[in-house]
Amino acid sequence: MYDFLSGTIESVYPDGIALNVQGVGFRLYNPTPYAWADETTVTKFFVHQVVRENEISLYGFKNQKNRDLFVKLLTVNGIGPKSAMAIIAYGDMEGLVSAIENEDFQYLTRYPGIGPKSAKMISLSLKGKMDDFLGTGTTTTSQEFSELSDALEAMVALGFARKDVEATKKYLEEFKGLTADEYIKKGLKLLVKNG
Repeated sequence: MYDFLSGTIESVYPDGIALNVQGVGFRLYNPTPYAWADETTVTKFFVHQVVRENEISLYGFKNQKNRDLFVKLLTVNGIGPKSAMAIIAYGDMEGLVSAIENEDFQYLTRYPGIGPKSAKMISLSLKGKMDDFLGTGTTTTSQEFSELSDALEAMVALGFARKDVEATKKYLEEFKGLTADEYIKKGLKLLVKNG
């Protein structure tokens, strides 16, 4: 029914956001809601509506590839929206596609809520159907990787929990060509806000 929604982010929740679209608030479940906590401009989310017996939910994604992957994962028997969101939140599109194509069940079990049975089902159901998702990883130069790595280590040294620091990595990777200090400033802003 919906393809995308554009609006301003009014609220951030542990599992999603409230998007104000010309005065109408849409609750969108999102894999990385805190990544958009500081967003003040009009933001576009690609959406997918899930209808169940007692619930109608909207899931919003910053890019079309993630939305399409979410829909693809829902076609797997036993994979619901919560599991699909957890896989996407991990931010490892290339690793996921490779594991599916190579039937690497052990790799697939690294995703939250995915056991051996679900891993096998994902690979058997989607193998050969993931061409649209090949080569979708963002390219990061070795210099950018080094700067980001230094920034993450610095934040841990400042006393933040490593798991919290690692959770900011996907958000920070969206910014290209920053120095370690610039990554640290953006990371600290997010950590302090979420803390």
